[in-house]
Amino acid sequence: MKRPLTIAAAISCAFVLALALSYAILKNQGDTHSYSAARVFKAPRQGSPGPLGAGGSSPGSGQEDGPSDAVVEALHGVLSGVREGRREAADRAAYVSALEEALASESMGKPSTRLIASEEAVDAILKADAGRPLAGAREDLVWRLAEGFARDITARLDGGAFFTSLKKLPEVKAPRGYAVASWEVLKGYEHVPGVAPPAEVLALDGAKVAINGYMVPLGEEERSRSFLIVSSLWDCCFGAAPKINHGIVVEVVGEGVKPTDFPVMAAGRLSVGEEREDGEVVSVYGLSAEVVEVLRP
Repeated sequence: MKRPLTIAAAISCAFVLALALSYAILKNQGDTHSYSAARVFKAPRQGSPGPLGAGGSSPGSGQEDGPSDAVVEALHGVLSGVREGRREAADRAAYVSALEEALASESMGKPSTRLIASEEAVDAILKADAGRPLAGAREDLVWRLAEGFARDITARLDGGAFFTSLKKLPEVKAPRGYAVASWEVLKGYEHVPGVAPPAEVLALDGAKVAINGYMVPLGEEERSRSFLIVSSLWDCCFGAAPKINHGIVVEVVGEGVKPTDFPVMAAGRLSVGEEREDGEVVSVYGLSAEVVEVLRP
């Protein structure tokens, strides 16, 4: 199966854009052995009097389809604090408390999910900063980062929806004729370009397998024919992009699949082997999916 060579321009998640794209613009950094990202998320709120000026993105605009000003401001506070080097345990606790309070003020989610969301967001920002420091980031980009985080949190918590990407993946129920593929096996080694993966991974080449994960569309179509499947959106979409063997490029046989935040089960024939673009490895796993099922609770 010829896999689409567009991963470096297509991982679509508000977190991916907010961190990976903004860092790419700001620092022009990249990891040739990781996936990177570029997709414009929902248009920023207009008419803001904040740091970006007219047409910019910051609290105070009041546009109804944007995330809550309180949540954007709380996340801006976290990002600004981390940018200034405040990343001790006491700082983390203060960040979590402020974000949780902002979510509560907007009646977003339940107490348990607000706490989970706040802790995971703060920890992911701290983790991302350790890999690509925020020090020196321009203020307008910090506001954009804050709004990107806020949009995703809003989408997941608004209306009491549970935080899907924080849930443990459900057990794989493989269709008849398919074996269960394990993320522990697929992700369980450090990929080195030009070096073959372990024998247990090579043994999966050509096998009919089923695997659960989260869908990251590789395009803007209403129904995706190509997408990346990963074991955790939070692992892949905050700052540090997923390692090349932490995702599978899925090509859907037949009608495409509408993008979803719920986990999915994809079943088809797996291919193992490096795909390259301009000399760089862009994927090591591909799946020609005959079955894609959305795993709603």
